[in-house]
Amino acid sequence: MSKRKAEKKWRSSKSQDDLRAFKVARNRVTNMMHRERTAYYTDLISENGSDQGKLFRITKSLLFESSNVEFPRHIQPNEFATILVTFSHRRSKILILTWINLIVYALMYLMLTKKMTRQLHLHYPALSF
Repeated sequence: MSKRKAEKKWRSSKSQDDLRAFKVARNRVTNMMHRERTAYYTDLISENGSDQGKLFRITKSLLFESSNVEFPRHIQPNEFATILVTFSHRRSKILILTWINLIVYALMYLMLTKKMTRQLHLHYPALSF
């Protein structure tokens, strides 16, 4: 039985036996695809083993995503650009505010530790910092 038929049968019956049959069919197909894919790329690499340029292109096509950028078709270009600028502007504001908060907290911490150090030195002159 094919994977699709087994899945359809399981979804309609909700039976545990049909679920097991579907999983067996699914795993068989997955393993077969993995073996075939491995064999294909092994052959492709071994055939082009002497040409470093071809090997590089094959490796690049396997490891890296394509650089083709597609923009949403349902939004007008000007509207999309406005959305991007607004998003970038908001993100920049958030980053700037975060950095300002970190700096303020760091300065407050330094002031408190300096003040505490001064107070400790006044109360306990034996301690030297």
